[in-house]
Amino acid sequence: MKKSIVITIISIVILALIGGGVVWYAKNKPESVNPPAMGNENQPAEIKNQKSEIINTDDWQTYRNEEYGFEVRYPREWTIKDGNPVFEGIITLTSPETEKNIQEAVGRGRATEIPGGDIVISVVDTEGKNLENYLNYNLEIQKSGLSRIDLVKFNKTEFNNYVAYEALLGGFSAYYTIYIENDQKVYRILFELKANKDELNDAENTIIDSFEFIN
Repeated sequence: MKKSIVITIISIVILALIGGGVVWYAKNKPESVNPPAMGNENQPAEIKNQKSEIINTDDWQTYRNEEYGFEVRYPREWTIKDGNPVFEGIITLTSPETEKNIQEAVGRGRATEIPGGDIVISVVDTEGKNLENYLNYNLEIQKSGLSRIDLVKFNKTEFNNYVAYEALLGGFSAYYTIYIENDQKVYRILFELKANKDELNDAENTIIDSFEFIN
């Protein structure tokens, strides 16, 4: 009899402890936090098209140069002028925004802040070398200070179905540049205010897409 009473008491105590534990856990359990959603790490990053917007080019102007054998289209509100004293350009294309900044810099007397424009198109004297040898040569002699161009790096690419080279030129700033070889001439398209292709806006991408040889 005493044994059964003891067992009953022990059972009651155990049940009480279990019940108390359940109540404590219910009051003190931590709130669940949803883990951040994870993508598939094995999937390659999406490559986005540089042209986020289709531009209407119906009213664009066309510049055509018979002497050097190329033409390019540009927005009618942009200005175009012959030459470029810094980059020995054939033509310089300037957007309204850059033109405004140039005038403001002139007003402040800050000559170092004044770009020639946005896009400079040149024909380069490679001293008889083909384009790849010309770029390699200038990269090799860069440290000696004998290079005619401040070439930082370059890589082979394709431009409007032509073999071309993308390059980064240095100097007062960093300049994204495209070199194309055609008909024994080397053409250079240089962006005075952009350091890499990803910085080009829709108008600039459309301008360079319109560049073509006419010979």
